[in-house]
Amino acid sequence: LKFLSEFTFSHNGTIADLLDINHQLIGYEIKSDSDTYARLPKQIEGYNSVCRKIYMVVGESRSTSIFLHVPEFYGVIVAIRKENGLVEFDTLREASNNSHWTTASLLCWLPSDCLKKFAKEIPSIFDIYGG
Repeated sequence: LKFLSEFTFSHNGTIADLLDINHQLIGYEIKSDSDTYARLPKQIEGYNSVCRKIYMVVGESRSTSIFLHVPEFYGVIVAIRKENGLVEFDTLREASNNSHWTTASLLCWLPSDCLKKFAKEIPSIFDIYGG
């Protein structure tokens, strides 16, 4: 399994809390009960440009209001602290495919040396992945 934490979206400077980069790029933004939604629009812009699916992970006090602040294709997971101190995660809504995502947007976050390597080693990569 491969994950990136604290990944900076270079085009707008926002930071993804966690990216799952296994079979498709899935982003996870964490909003604790003490967080505000002030930066969320810019964070959404960052996630939408790169991630195929996106999940908001929220504390219990945000489990209702988060739906008013994120697109319908975002998944929502609530973190619930149990009496024994352990945290349990409950998926309130599964993420669906990001309607803003494109192959080109995914390639934009790769460093230029990786793109050059792809271009040299696999010249047909753009044909394979649709443009």
